Amino acid sequence: MVVGLSAARRRAPDRHPKWERSEVKLNLGVKVLIVIICALVSIIVGIVAGLISHKTNTPMGPAFLFGGGAFAGSLTLCLLVMSSLGVL
Repeated sequence: MVVGLSAARRRAPDRHPKWERSEVKLNLGVKVLIVIICALVSIIVGIVAGLISHKTNTPMGPAFLFGGGAFAGSLTLCLLVMSSLGVL
């Protein structure tokens, strides 16, 4: 007697469990500290950029503007990266 065993196909899951995006659950204090760290790193980047762009015997105004632009750009980049990783 031949018994027809129909192998029930298992439906493959849509996503592998370890590939799913997991949200990081951090409280408000930790998130504020991360934003402060991003701001401090951006301040250092702005200061270094301003010092590098300053030329001797020239006004310091353009160096301040350049450093401010570097600060704004690096702070924006840092916060965007943190939010895309799900930290913020």
